Amino acid sequence: MLIRLKIIVLLLVVLLVSPTTLTASSEDAVTDSLMHELSLAKNSQDSIMLLYHLFDHVKDRKYQYVYIKKLRQVAHRSKNVPVELDVLRQLANIKTNSDSLLNDYLSAAQALPESNDKKETVTFIEVLLISLKARSSSEEQMTKILQKLINEYKEGQSEDIYEEIRRLYEVCLYLSHTTTGDLYTKYIDKLEKLIRQLPSDGRWIMPSMFYTQTAILYTKHGQHAKAIEADKGALNIIKEYEKEYAQRGRIFRDYTIQYYI
Repeated sequence: MLIRLKIIVLLLVVLLVSPTTLTASSEDAVTDSLMHELSLAKNSQDSIMLLYHLFDHVKDRKYQYVYIKKLRQVAHRSKNVPVELDVLRQLANIKTNSDSLLNDYLSAAQALPESNDKKETVTFIEVLLISLKARSSSEEQMTKILQKLINEYKEGQSEDIYEEIRRLYEVCLYLSHTTTGDLYTKYIDKLEKLIRQLPSDGRWIMPSMFYTQTAILYTKHGQHAKAIEADKGALNIIKEYEKEYAQRGRIFRDYTIQYYI
C-alpha cells in the first residue's frame, strides 16, 4: 500500500507539470522512481507489483521484455503460480515468432500445478505454436494438414474443453488460410460456443485472442458485418480487463490504443 501511495503521488506531480500528456522526460521520471522503489522492495509481493508497473508503463517492447523476464524469475522463486502463468502468457505474446522460446514457455507452463488457469495458458501457447507453423507452411502442406485435421475432428471430440478448443482452433487457423466461407463459419461458430463455456478461473486470454484474430480475418476478407461483431466482442473483453486490472492495483495498465485499432 505504501509503494502504491508513493507512485500515485509521483503521478500527480508529473501531471501537474504536464497536465495534457506525459513528456519523454516525465515518463523517464516515472520509470526512475519505479526502479528506485524496486531496489528498496523488501519482499517478492512488492517486487512483483513494481515489475508489473514497469512492464505496463514502458512503451518499448524491448524494455517490456526485460521487465517481464525479471518478473518471471521473481514469480518462480516465490512460487507464485498465478503470476508465473500470467508472465508466461505475456512472454509468449511478445515472442510469437520464436518457435524455440514458445516451446520453452510451453514446457514451463506444463510443469506447473494443475488448474484451469494452467490449462488455458498451455492452450494459448499451443495455439500460438500452431499459428506459427501454419504461417510457415506451403499451400500444398496446408491443404494436406487441413484435411487430416478435419478427418480427426470428425472421428470424435475430446471431453476436455481446453483440448477441444485447441483442436478446433487448429482447424480454424488452417481453414482461414484457404477460405472464410460456410465451412469456416461452421467451425468458428463451434469454437466461439466452446470459448463462451470456459470456466471463470480459466478464461482470461482465450476469448480476447479469439475475437481479436477473427476481427482481423473478417476485415481482411471484406466481411465487415462479422468483423464489427468480433470487434464488439474484443472491446467488451477490454472493458473487463480494465476493471480487473484496476482492482489489482495495475495503475499503469492502459488500453486506450486498443479502442482505436
